[in-house]
Amino acid sequence: MYNHCMKRLCIFAHYDKNNLIDDYIIYYLRELKKSFNKIIFVSDSDLSKKETDKIIDLVDYIQAFNHGEYDWGSYKYGYFIAKENYLLQGIDEVLFCNDSVYGPVFQLEPIFEKMSNDNDCDFWGMYENQDGIIKGDKANHLQSWFLLLKRNVVDSDLFDDFICSVKHLEDKNDIIQKYEINFTQRMSCCFKYKALYTSENGNAVTQATPILLEKGFPFIKTVVTRKYNMPFQLVPKELVRLIMKHAKRIGRVPIIPRFFKTLAWKSKMKKFT
Repeated sequence: MYNHCMKRLCIFAHYDKNNLIDDYIIYYLRELKKSFNKIIFVSDSDLSKKETDKIIDLVDYIQAFNHGEYDWGSYKYGYFIAKENYLLQGIDEVLFCNDSVYGPVFQLEPIFEKMSNDNDCDFWGMYENQDGIIKGDKANHLQSWFLLLKRNVVDSDLFDDFICSVKHLEDKNDIIQKYEINFTQRMSCCFKYKALYTSENGNAVTQATPILLEKGFPFIKTVVTRKYNMPFQLVPKELVRLIMKHAKRIGRVPIIPRFFKTLAWKSKMKKFT
């Protein structure tokens, strides 16, 4: 259950080309509500009242319009809502997350509590990429689909300047470079960060999903369901049903269970915490 001594705010970024809020997102929000005082839901889609009514009891603020700035744009607008409504007052931690994953497969509160008590960490993410590149140089970075910032980071001018600088960019690679990779690089100049998981090379989140799940990783990227024989025996039955339902809607039906193992990835994977 939620630790009432720790005050947390979540900014959730959503996008659906059919202007829908899928059931797996409702599942995710329901789980987040167990650990967060407030949830701000920002969609880069033009959602109808019928759709937003699906989550009216799960979130505190909803903003839905085609802003074209992807998840970082939604994070920015959610941050503006939080500031304008004084929601950051008394908040210890702010989570920025999006709908590009299924989950959580496992309970998140033990992870939150463990990382909250880590005094050697100012912000953290679920997974760190070690193969990012900025201007030809290697640039490790936290993946932006799940970033948790402690109060000192959120209160900083460095973060405020960064999030307010977000704008529409046409090229996806430019977005990754300027926002996802650059976020970790800029914040780590003044703050310490950690990741729950990383690997020596490659992106295990998309290249070794079953291995991650076996090690206790709590999410599955929505883009990988057809890549592997998913180890659904590790996933709650309700979530399996919602994954199948969404995957069928978008034409990406998962391969049904045969446990997939890659010894090479097993040797590469590291868990930081």
